Amino acid sequence: MTNNIVTAVQEQLGLDAFDKIDPNQESQRFSSEHDSKHFVQAAVTAVLAGLYKHAGTKDATEELFSLKNPQQVLRRIFDTNEEHIIESVSNYGNKPYDQTRLFMERIAEEALNVTTEATAPDATPEKRMLYIAGQRHNILVYLPPDLQLGTLINDNALDDRTNKMEGPVSNLMHFFEQLFSEKEK
Repeated sequence: MTNNIVTAVQEQLGLDAFDKIDPNQESQRFSSEHDSKHFVQAAVTAVLAGLYKHAGTKDATEELFSLKNPQQVLRRIFDTNEEHIIESVSNYGNKPYDQTRLFMERIAEEALNVTTEATAPDATPEKRMLYIAGQRHNILVYLPPDLQLGTLINDNALDDRTNKMEGPVSNLMHFFEQLFSEKEK
């Protein structure tokens, strides 16, 4: 099993490879010929960013993995912003709201399955929480900025371009960021 939750969910759902977002470009609104592919990328990364944001405590992670219904998972990770986020993703890909909701519920279910596989079925909530926390950069490099997801879930760091940069210095900084975030928990 791969260590990258984005590519693991992508593979489990049989999706095409995603494009990394270039943080140096102002906007990456994609052409209509690519709408379907980028809609899928937006949906997957939106769900994973919500999972990352919600699973910040041991109790929240334990509750999340005890839910049996995919609708409950989506509702839990996005809370009161659920409808706005689904609408934003559906508008991004020019897809119907209900179709987007169903697809995002399927993604949420698969994300929990991937996390369970990566951490072991009997893993503690803390181990799952740390796994998800360690996925931040993997999620951000694929998250389309046009979604403005950080604004929708009250985490502006998600939309900050510096968090999406890659390269020798940026990767070193992301390593330290991840190291210190694990020690805080």
